[in-house]
Amino acid sequence: MEVLLCGVQGTRSHALREELRRRQIAEESRLLTAKLSSLANPICSGCRTVYSKKNCSYNCCARCCRSQTKSVCLAHGTGYMAAVESVEGAVQYKYTEFDLSYGHLKDCPPRVTSIGKQLVSLNLSNNRLSSVPEDLGALSSLRELFLQYNTLTHLPDSIGDLHHLTELDVKNNQLEEIPASIGRLRKLVVLNVTNNCLPSLPTSIGRLAGLEELGLHSNQLTELPDEICNLTSLKVMYGGENRLKGLPVRFGRLTQLQELDVSGCELETLPQSLSRCVSLIRLWLSNNRLQTLPVHIGDLQQLKELHVRNNRLCYLPASVDTLHLYTFTAQNNRFVDEVTASEMCYAPTEGVAPLMELAARAALDSNLEWDTPSLPTSLREMLSSPGRCSVCEGPFFNYNSSVVTFKTVGVFYRLPLCLSLCTPRIEHSGQP
Repeated sequence: MEVLLCGVQGTRSHALREELRRRQIAEESRLLTAKLSSLANPICSGCRTVYSKKNCSYNCCARCCRSQTKSVCLAHGTGYMAAVESVEGAVQYKYTEFDLSYGHLKDCPPRVTSIGKQLVSLNLSNNRLSSVPEDLGALSSLRELFLQYNTLTHLPDSIGDLHHLTELDVKNNQLEEIPASIGRLRKLVVLNVTNNCLPSLPTSIGRLAGLEELGLHSNQLTELPDEICNLTSLKVMYGGENRLKGLPVRFGRLTQLQELDVSGCELETLPQSLSRCVSLIRLWLSNNRLQTLPVHIGDLQQLKELHVRNNRLCYLPASVDTLHLYTFTAQNNRFVDEVTASEMCYAPTEGVAPLMELAARAALDSNLEWDTPSLPTSLREMLSSPGRCSVCEGPFFNYNSSVVTFKTVGVFYRLPLCLSLCTPRIEHSGQP
């Protein structure tokens, strides 16, 4: 019995030793395989977590290689020589789309304009290009051109030859001007020149009849050309963070406009015609110098989002109360309190407007040329700064009445609303 038990124990001990030996061999094999693999594809010198690509100039993975500011690597397709090779391939095989983004390029391969007229999309974004080929217009079938995030200071005049272009993105460059030839891009739908150094826009921009989205944010614009009011297809305009003092008088012609951002400018007034942009859904006016809003802003019945914080508003036009806002911000203004508001309500004691008042109103209503030396200086000064009736939009000067009431606008704001009238008769409803 004892002999049999010893035999069984010996068999189990032998099996255990064999199992341990097999595990040791397997572990040694795994380590050897990993070592051989690391020799073929060493660990990335950047992130130290994944293998680098074989023959990478920096022993990096693709992400780390492309993130280096001086990267020139054929293995990962960065650098000028790699770009030249890519262009030659595009020329040979007649690419319809070509992407050289994130290539760390200082210069654009000149042969890029030889890819052919079949090319419809060209992406040169996120490089360090200071210029693009002057004959860029040779790519006459191009529909999309992406040049954002470079160091471009100008665009070639030949860009106006890209008659099929629908999208042009040149944001985040150092552009100091836009060529007048851009007015020939009649099919352009999206134009983005955000974050450049533009002091002005060419008047030819008004010929972009199909333009729907215009990005002008963060430039040095002091005014917008009147011709911008011809962009009657425009739906979105981002013009914040500029030095704009005002908007064109005919801005109300943009009846398709749905989003307008002119926050962070130096706006002191807004044209009354803004209330005719009846498709507006979102309107950003914050961080300006506005003292009033258009009298009939309440006509913007599609408006859901209105931002007027950080201005110099003492009150809002009474028509604001008719808006159906989901989002409304009005902090940091100069709104009057109820005591001051009661002092602002007044009506003229005379039953009939003075003759000078009637003459001035008639002159403006008839669109007469009044800024001439033949008119008395006092009358010319009066005509230069008319008020507008909150009800009929008719002009008034020194003969009008006003009432200020407090109402809740949006959800939380109880604000002063002012009704300015061209008649002395004020009824309890605030209507003449």
